[in-house]
Amino acid sequence: KVCIMGLISLQYLFARFLLLEVGSVEAAAHSFRLMDSQTGALHPDLFDKASGHGEIWPITSAEVDSLRRKILKASVGGGSGGADRRRRIKNAFGLHDEDWRSVWSWHPDGSQLQIVNSGGFGAATPGAPKPSFRVYVYEPDEHQALQQLTKGAAFCKHNQWGMEVALHDWFLACPCRTDNPDEADFFFVPHYTACLINHADTFPGCDTKQLCQRTAALFEQVLTDSRHYHRTDGGRDHLFVWGS
Repeated sequence: KVCIMGLISLQYLFARFLLLEVGSVEAAAHSFRLMDSQTGALHPDLFDKASGHGEIWPITSAEVDSLRRKILKASVGGGSGGADRRRRIKNAFGLHDEDWRSVWSWHPDGSQLQIVNSGGFGAATPGAPKPSFRVYVYEPDEHQALQQLTKGAAFCKHNQWGMEVALHDWFLACPCRTDNPDEADFFFVPHYTACLINHADTFPGCDTKQLCQRTAALFEQVLTDSRHYHRTDGGRDHLFVWGS
């Protein structure tokens, strides 16, 4: 246990260095992938116990999840890229501008596909096909209750409830993502509830056969604290995904 935590810590620190100091999304993503399967072998609570909650080894489950989201956000790709030869052609899911061109060919108002200008459009870079809509993804680092509902992405990704994580990852790396909630058409609220409540150690007393009061309270806290949820009646522009 000590050896694998040491290895994970080194890979985490190296991936963080590559992203934040070197500025290479590709190298950071590669380093992170090497760590991902090892991190996913441990339930997030067991991971934090093994690391001493960051005191034995300089890493926590929340920090791993946060770095994962940063890498995905930085890996949108596409567009003209200007003179930067190191720009990403494809996003984290291997999609490039021609793929997105077919995705964004449908517009609710029947208009033709446009190209993003120098002003940008959400996460889409200039020169890329313009998305049909923009989605704001709730950031767990800004909502303490949401951190508890989205912990252990690597652990939950590699089991039958992995779609909850996959869709969260997809929206983070999508050019349709926007970091400005005031311009968003939809709001995606990530959570890995189906995964977490199926492991009794996460929320004691909860399982899939009953309403989990603890997770329900966390959802209520996230939405109550959000000024965006009350923008429309009943939060009709908010997107949730529940695995089964």
